[in-house]
Parts: sequence; structure tokens; C-alpha cells
Amino acid sequence: MTNIVEKRHGIVTALIFLFVLIVYFIANNTEGQSVLLLVIPMGMLGATVRDYASFQQKNNKASQSIYEQLYLILIGAIMAVVATIMFSTSAIEGAIFPEVIGGDKPFENIKSSLRGDVTLKSNSDFYKLILWCFIAGLSDNFVYQKLSKWLTK
Repeated sequence: MTNIVEKRHGIVTALIFLFVLIVYFIANNTEGQSVLLLVIPMGMLGATVRDYASFQQKNNKASQSIYEQLYLILIGAIMAVVATIMFSTSAIEGAIFPEVIGGDKPFENIKSSLRGDVTLKSNSDFYKLILWCFIAGLSDNFVYQKLSKWLTK
């Protein structure tokens, strides 16, 4: 049974990594892509790594079925999007977090807001965003704690 679960973890991890590569290829070859296109797969990859690490440690928190594993990957993607929204609204700020500019522009429509009205200050902020979205997928408690702190203010 362990061999089958281990193979499934390896296959899912490889598929998620392939998905990340495809998304990066699309983003590099298309003008005006939304940052969310890159954020979502990084959250998925973080959740996949977390689940695989739990499995390697023989932890009971590792997913036992493919449905549990897909659920964790979906939660990782959602947490990455929520973290991005928190960065965009300046709910989380600091030197180690990405700095978003243009968030205070007047709202025109959903498409322009998601596409390009909100940008990152520099290239290092882009990499910080990608890193934090990976961390959000890897440790969904990070996002829960920040949301709880933000909501109690």
C-alpha cells in the first residue's frame, strides 16, 4: 500500500511541477498576463511539497486518498490567492513582503483590476510574491493567522 501511495505522491508532484512550468511558459510568451496566473500554481506546488514531506515523515497528516491530496492542492491555491489579496490591500506589509503599487487607483472594471492596474514595485517584489505564495500553500496556517490578526483589528 505504501508503494502505491508513494507513486501517487510522486506522480501528482510531477504533474503540478509540469503545470507550473507550462504556466511560466505561457506568462513569458504572452503580454499583459495577470499575476494570479503565476500565484495559483505556486500555492499548489507549496501544498504538494507539504503533503509529500508529511508522507516522507510517515506523519498521519499526509493525504491517504487522491481526493484528499487534490483537496490540499486546491486549498494551497486558494491560500496563495488570499495572500496575494492581502498584499494588494496592504494588510500585510514589511521589508520581507512584496510591495504592491497602483492598488489605490479608482476601480474601472474587474478585468482591468485583475490584469494590470495593480503591479509590483520591482522585480524583487515579484519574487517575494512568488515565494510567499509558495509558503502560503506550504503552510496554510500562515494565512489563517494573518487573517485572524487582520480581522480582530
